[in-house]
Amino acid sequence: MDRVFLLSEAEVLEFFPEQEQRTCQATEYAKAQGAYVDENNGNSWWWLRSPGVRPVDACGVRADGRISGYGSRDVNRPSGTIRPVIWVTMGE
Repeated sequence: MDRVFLLSEAEVLEFFPEQEQRTCQATEYAKAQGAYVDENNGNSWWWLRSPGVRPVDACGVRADGRISGYGSRDVNRPSGTIRPVIWVTMGE
């Protein structure tokens, strides 16, 4: 099992059920690398690991928090950001 990964579309809907909860802002480093920043809300879009609608796409979360199945063929585009995830098991 991967130790660090991207969320799937199903996981995003489970853990961030409200659209506003899914928005994020890019770090200064990401901006310096070319991350997209929406001029209206200052948010960025981010990749998911789920496949998109077409075989050449990957899903992403738009700057407004909506999930899009029409990602990009260029998964290494600097305009997209990532939100890496790890599972943490808490002992009793």
